[in-house]
Amino acid sequence: KCNSHESEADQTHNEIDSIQGELQNAKKLLSQSKHELKAREQEYEDLVATQKDRSARFGKWLPSLLEVIEKNSNKFHRKPVHCGLHVELKETTYWKPVESCIGGIMQSFIVNDSHDMVLLKKFAKECKSPAIKINILRFLDKRHATNSRTVEERLLTIERAIKVSDDNVFNCLVDMASIEGQVLVESTDVAMREAFLGPRGKKHMPKGMRQCYNKDGDVFVVKGGSETKVASNNRSPEPRYFAQDVSSRIEPCKMKINDIKHQVQHHSRAIKERETLLTEKKAKAQKLKKEAKFLVAQMSQFEASIVELTQRQTEFESDETEVEINEKQNDIKDIEIQISEAKAKVEELKQAYMHVEEKIQPLKQAVEEQKNKFAQLNEEAESARNRLSTWEKDFGPLIHNVAKYENLVKSKQEKLDDLNST
Repeated sequence: KCNSHESEADQTHNEIDSIQGELQNAKKLLSQSKHELKAREQEYEDLVATQKDRSARFGKWLPSLLEVIEKNSNKFHRKPVHCGLHVELKETTYWKPVESCIGGIMQSFIVNDSHDMVLLKKFAKECKSPAIKINILRFLDKRHATNSRTVEERLLTIERAIKVSDDNVFNCLVDMASIEGQVLVESTDVAMREAFLGPRGKKHMPKGMRQCYNKDGDVFVVKGGSETKVASNNRSPEPRYFAQDVSSRIEPCKMKINDIKHQVQHHSRAIKERETLLTEKKAKAQKLKKEAKFLVAQMSQFEASIVELTQRQTEFESDETEVEINEKQNDIKDIEIQISEAKAKVEELKQAYMHVEEKIQPLKQAVEEQKNKFAQLNEEAESARNRLSTWEKDFGPLIHNVAKYENLVKSKQEKLDDLNST
């Protein structure tokens, strides 16, 4: 029964381990679904906000902040400018590499000086905006000349692929992203052909080229004289900043949110089921543990009882042996008494014989002296011999009994020795 309990307990523990693994996996899936749901809901809110106001594609808080900036424009030395609102993409097929390269700058503001930066942060805080990006850039109101450092005209650069409506934003993109040297090509093969010149180990990029992007947003640069490819981390299927019409994306996004919500419900149910099952299995394991503990206690009691019975049996056998020994010793004592009595009887008979012999001897001597009395004495001697013969007959059985008793004593002594050795 103990073995059965141990087997069942092991099986229950294995089931608990399996359920815990499934529970952890379900919780992981739930966490992933919740994370994706949160991202999709944020995307949905951004799309709805962008549908109402295109500036909201950089954050639903941005329209209200722009309104505050406009109302307080006289407080700035120069009114801050949001970079992304002044950039449009002409070559729409290259939205992924362009967003990968200048997306961070497009989310930021540029201000003329630190005074304007402090004031902008104050208004952003009042509008409950997140930590906005602000770049201090002296407003020149004219564009940097980039002709001297641009790449060949046949190659498409980010500068040539976008349209920038503000000169200071253009300068920010040139200063911070070198858009005039960021080349855009269709594929990896073209990038490998256009971006790298020179022998192996001494590669270099063409004049004016800083980096080269393919349509997937992968970056190709030279490091240590060797060509290097850095895979894009932009996994978005749609442009975030260059989308023209977001209304067509709202409904699919809403449907995706519903699908994810169903996944969340499914994972939540699975977790609840696993937790309930886990609780039941743990309760069963606890019960089996208690039963096993009880059985172990019973086994200990049985083992103690067996030991006690064994001891008692040994003691009983020992007592029985002592009784038997005592009985044998008593028998021996009785036999010894009988032998002693027999010996005393023999001694008595010997004394009587010696007494007769003492009487015969004078008679024999007297025969010579008294021949006339020979016959009479001879008769007395014959009579004495007859009596002696009778005595010998009586003495013979006693002698035989003595020998018998001596053999019996010897046999009992041997049994006694055997018992003592046992």
